[in-house]
Amino acid sequence: MNYTLDKKNQIASNTIEFIERQLVGVMDSLAAAESVLEGFRSRNEVMDVSFQGQMIITQSNELENEKATLEARLDYLTYLLNNIENNLDINDIVAPSAMGVNDPVLNQLIGELASLNAEKSSLQFNTNIENPNIVRINHRIQTLRNSLLQTTRSIIETTQLSLNDLNKRLYQLSQEIRKLPKTEQTLLNIERKFRMNDEMYTYLLERRAEAQLAKSSNLPDHEIVEEAIARGQVTPDKTRSMLMIVVFGLMFPAVIVFLKVYNNDKIQDESEISELTNYPLIGTVPLHSDSNKRLVLEANSHSPLAEAFRNIRTSIGFYALEQPEKTILVTSSVPSEGKTVFAANLANSFAQLGKTTLLMGFDLRMPAINEEMFPDLKTPGLVHYLLGEKEWETLVQPSRTGNLNILTSGDIPPNPTELIANKKTDQLFTNLKKHFEIIIIDTPP
Repeated sequence: MNYTLDKKNQIASNTIEFIERQLVGVMDSLAAAESVLEGFRSRNEVMDVSFQGQMIITQSNELENEKATLEARLDYLTYLLNNIENNLDINDIVAPSAMGVNDPVLNQLIGELASLNAEKSSLQFNTNIENPNIVRINHRIQTLRNSLLQTTRSIIETTQLSLNDLNKRLYQLSQEIRKLPKTEQTLLNIERKFRMNDEMYTYLLERRAEAQLAKSSNLPDHEIVEEAIARGQVTPDKTRSMLMIVVFGLMFPAVIVFLKVYNNDKIQDESEISELTNYPLIGTVPLHSDSNKRLVLEANSHSPLAEAFRNIRTSIGFYALEQPEKTILVTSSVPSEGKTVFAANLANSFAQLGKTTLLMGFDLRMPAINEEMFPDLKTPGLVHYLLGEKEWETLVQPSRTGNLNILTSGDIPPNPTELIANKKTDQLFTNLKKHFEIIIIDTPP
């Protein structure tokens, strides 16, 4: 507010200063003309001119007033042109309206130039000269200066033409004055000069009074509606923010945990199995994330996974104690739940105990017992026996664990269900039970 008010007062002060400089010369000319007029009248005892002289004076005064106005206008335009050519601050330039120059184009260009300079000054408070907005404003200011120069030169030429025309008309009046008597002629010329200076002096005084009134009535473009009050930090509300952090920090995790627990359909511990079924639980096997690297455990392994299979092997020993051989079928509800890995490691565990063990691959659709589990396995398997192509004795293959033998599924047949339902299956198990103490069967889901 202070900045904009200072700028307005500066413009008004510049206007007053310019008018006062003009008044100094006019006052001297007026005083000289008045002295000459009084001296002439006292010497010649002439107080007035004739009617014809009065008419000439009246016309002459009107033309002289117009001439004075045009000369003041020309002085201002010359002053304006010099300031623009010297790239002076636009705020130091007197407004055209203050000097009676009411050209709309000139007023508009100076108004736009003043607005751009004010905008540039406000940006320079907190930015440097390379700021894109300042560069853009400088370009517009330069364009407006060029337009202002052209407009001012054009108005100067027009004003000069009007002034030349007035001088011609005044010259014609001076010719008419020469027709008057010599004394009256001299008095008429003296009065013309006196009235011309008097009118010019009065005109400048009016302009100065207007500028002084404008300066005293200047107000800033904005005003304070209500004084600012310091009440401490209003936002953000630290207490409210901390409360929200605590509430949401506890509530969101609680909701997420509740949803995960509520929607969890997996078995978490042994007690859930005991609640869901009456069948005995003989053991658990932990999740083995590294199963693809080592599917069948070594004999001397003491990992949690190896101990889990040993516990299951021991628990199975408590069932069917009176049976000399045991046939164990491994299955699950869906594929990829670990049936084959479980069957292979359980068979390997029994073999390490000294039991003659057979691992059978009965998953004829997606065989999983392969060279990755047991190196050096051959292709012929159970399918070739069921088809009557080979005897089972030739299909059983020994493994690197001494007591573990493997009967793979062989090639994938087009009708696995019909092959398994074949009578050869009963004969096969009858014969196998005579040769092996433990038979582990890997089946499809």
